[in-house]
Amino acid sequence: MNSWHSNKEIQNYINANLTSDLHSLLLKKSPFPEVSMQEIVQQIKGKQVAQKSFHFFYKPELFSAATQSRAVFFRKNNFI
Repeated sequence: MNSWHSNKEIQNYINANLTSDLHSLLLKKSPFPEVSMQEIVQQIKGKQVAQKSFHFFYKPELFSAATQSRAVFFRKNNFI
């Protein structure tokens, strides 16, 4: 896994472009020098597939839970 996966700025860009046309994004220059636009588009496509395949489970706030404590995660998502 590349170290840029944990970069908040890149993740925000990916999330902001989930509904963008991927072909037009590929024609643009990457706003991040350490990541190619192909890699960004691949991540966007992967998130789109995950949303369609796991629509019953997909909540973006669940994925940020890895950075939260377990207690906060369970309380936030009503698992307790």
